[in-house]
Amino acid sequence: APGFKKIIIKPQPAGDLTWAKGSYLSVRGKISSEWKIDNNRFNLKVEIPANTTALVYIRSKENHPVMESNQPVGNTGILTLLRYEKGYAVVEAGSGTYSFDAGL
Repeated sequence: APGFKKIIIKPQPAGDLTWAKGSYLSVRGKISSEWKIDNNRFNLKVEIPANTTALVYIRSKENHPVMESNQPVGNTGILTLLRYEKGYAVVEAGSGTYSFDAGL
């Protein structure tokens, strides 16, 4: 959305790539994403700036629990599990720093 009011974070693991990280300093603040694959688990850390929302795509098996800081993601207000789509769990997230974990 204009001015980075809404962002999309969608990691694209490919081949034998097992981790990646990056960040961008937007007009609203730092946006960062760091992921790794380890022991059939997908770990994703994201930072979403203030006054911003994000659609976060987390690699996951269909209908398997997605965890954030060892708590299941549901509909908590700040985090909402919207759907599963083509190998991803799609979570809507408000501003903050999150650490997601899901089984592959």
